[in-house]
Order: sequence, then structure tokens, then C-alpha cells
Amino acid sequence: HNVALSHCVDAGALFLRMMAKAYLFHCVEDGFENKDLRRCYEKAMKEGIYREVIMMSHGGEEESLSRAYATQSPVEYFAELSTAFLGGIEEDIVFNKWQPFNRAEIQSMDPRAYKMLQRLWGLDLSSDDGRITSSSNHRSRAAGTRKKTPKSSSGSRKWR
Repeated sequence: HNVALSHCVDAGALFLRMMAKAYLFHCVEDGFENKDLRRCYEKAMKEGIYREVIMMSHGGEEESLSRAYATQSPVEYFAELSTAFLGGIEEDIVFNKWQPFNRAEIQSMDPRAYKMLQRLWGLDLSSDDGRITSSSNHRSRAAGTRKKTPKSSSGSRKWR
């Protein structure tokens, strides 16, 4: 993979990770304790999917295999995968420091997580437009209380 990492991409990926954590806490049913997320994380860890993945250096070069940061906890798993899921919408784009780098790689490496991310983010990617759908996994935070809301690769890569 021939990529060049800019400081802006680092900031964009960092922003997505932090936003994903806030979204999980404030908008997803049961927040950090979401059962769907925890099940998915535990199965991925048991299967060793993220035990050895490619990690990109700040210069955009592939480094040796490394344990993915997503292995730290279910919250980091969600944040790391959300970064690639939301930022890496093109297959040849690297939008995460640790593999999976983009949405297509999540789908091939961890299809269970790909489906879970669609559900928790409320995205239906079976259509060409990736339209937003209603989801019972979302909740709102009002007046300090949490309430459920009503249902409503291969080839060269480049940094985005």
C-alpha cells in the first residue's frame, strides 16, 4: 500500500473516534453496556480477528503486524471500527491507523461487526444511497435522564 498520511487525516480520524464514543454513550440503547456491541466484541476477541493486523505509521507506511487498538475494550472496538466504517467509504482509502482501514475491510474481516455497525448507526447499506433508517437501538438524553426514542484489499491505497 502506498499512502501518505497528513496531520488533517489524523485529526479527522481522531474526531470520528471521539464522536463515536459520544454517540455510543448518548444515542445507543444501554450505551457502553450495549448487549449487541458486547456480544460482537467478545466473539471477535475469541476468534482472534484483531490479534495481528496491519498498523500504518504516521508517514503512511505499513508497519509490522500489531494487535489492533480495537482489542482494548468494547468501547474502543466500537470507536475504532466506526472510524473505518464512517470515514472509509471508498475501498482504496485508508481511514484508520489499524486494520480494518475502511468499510469494505470491516465487511470482509468482521462481517458480524459490519452488520452491528449498520444497526447501531441506523444505516441501511443494502441500498445504493446508504439511507438512514429508524432503529430501536437509539436513545435520547433529555433533562439528565436517558430515554429510548420511538422507533423511527489489495491494490494501492490513499489517505482521505
